[in-house]
Order: sequence, then C-alpha cells, then structure tokens
Amino acid sequence: MFDQIKFSVEVKANCTVSCDCLFYRIFSLLLQAFSRLILILRALHVNNDRTKVILKPDKTTITEAHHIWPSLSDEEWMKIENQLKDLIMADYGKKNK
Repeated sequence: MFDQIKFSVEVKANCTVSCDCLFYRIFSLLLQAFSRLILILRALHVNNDRTKVILKPDKTTITEAHHIWPSLSDEEWMKIENQLKDLIMADYGKKNK
C-alpha cells in the first residue's frame, strides 16, 4: 500500500512540474508574439510602406491568410525585428533632434 501511495505522489509531482514547464513555455511564446505585434504596429504607424517591405522582403516570403505576419525562422525574425526597431528609432531621432 505504501508503494502505491508513493507512486501516486511521484506522478502528481511530475505532472505539476510538467504543467509548470508547459505554462512557462506557452507564456513565453505568448509574450514573444505580443511584443512582436506591438513592434509591428508601431512600425506600421511610423512608416506603413517601409514596414510592409521589411515584413515581406521578397516574393518567396509567405504570409498565411489568417496570419498577421509571415512564418519565419528565429534568425530571420531577429533580422526583421532589428530592422523594425531601427525604423522606429530613426523616426524617434528625426522627431526629437
């Protein structure tokens, strides 16, 4: 009987750890998507045409119909996010000379 109780406690403990890890992973992805959305919206406000060119640099970049931004690799997103930040900062610098 003691073995069954011990096993039950171990399973519950592992489930709690797995759920916490899953929660943090989902939260991290949600935070990343939200911050990417804010960056894109701000860049669109600054320069709509330039932002669209940055998000879709060539014809091979595909954005699905139900998505706001294209599906890219992490490295590609890092480059795009840096370009969007540069666009926003250049506008800020221009306005606050």
